[in-house]
Amino acid sequence: MAPEDDISLYEGAVLPLEESYEVANAYPSRVVLMMGEKDAGKTTLLAEIHDAYLRAPFAGFIFAGSKTLIGFEERCFLSRIKSGQTKEDTERTKYADIRLLHIALAEEAAPETRTHLLLTDVSGERFKEIRTSVEEARELSPLVRRADHVVLLVDGDRLTVAKTQMSTETNACLLLRCLLEAGGLSVSSSLDIVISKWDFVATRTASDSAVRLETAMRRVIPTLRPRFHHVAARSENPVTIPHGFGMDTLIQGWMVRPDRSAHVHAVESSAHESSRWYQRYQFRSRVS
Repeated sequence: MAPEDDISLYEGAVLPLEESYEVANAYPSRVVLMMGEKDAGKTTLLAEIHDAYLRAPFAGFIFAGSKTLIGFEERCFLSRIKSGQTKEDTERTKYADIRLLHIALAEEAAPETRTHLLLTDVSGERFKEIRTSVEEARELSPLVRRADHVVLLVDGDRLTVAKTQMSTETNACLLLRCLLEAGGLSVSSSLDIVISKWDFVATRTASDSAVRLETAMRRVIPTLRPRFHHVAARSENPVTIPHGFGMDTLIQGWMVRPDRSAHVHAVESSAHESSRWYQRYQFRSRVS
């Protein structure tokens, strides 16, 4: 076989931006930007989405392929018996650069039609930097605008503990406000606010904390139209709140193309012009 006939295969690990362009430009895709502080549950949510489709169809969709199965499995490993852990856990995201996980889903009634999700997995430390720096918020804004869906996870455990409740609420509101003022978020943004670890909220009968958060966010970002979700990806009390609670409506929303006047699409040009992890997406209008 001649060198020019070699076939390039994906290794199965998480995709760097350079490889994610190939997927985004080749298939009907949705880029889902996952945001949240350290331990808010971003990586656990990604792991449980993968796990749900290993077992059966979920949320009206079936698994239709993935170029990052190894990447998903790495995030699930500590929840497996093979890991030797006595309690389910998820390895935290350590790298500073942005990586994406890929999964293709198809409607159960129309398995021939696939939609590809590119899900970011970014360290929570990055979002801490963004809410404390105008410069960081401005540099993230192009990627926020590019995302088809922006998802902010708020730690439901910390939200319902008196010692951490105020800081958790304030940090979440501040992150959104910074991105709004920096031009990343706008009235056309598809924004999901996810209160994670809902099993803690339910066990503590602290749903009033969620109501206060939602009220505060609507006051801080009055021009946006967020959708609020209560999710327990990996429940500590599965008898009362099952694993995967609330994930179905979240995924169903991601599978819908947002109603935006100018849908932007990732292209590979200029991908290496900046060393900053969130500046490597460039844009162009794409006709649906």
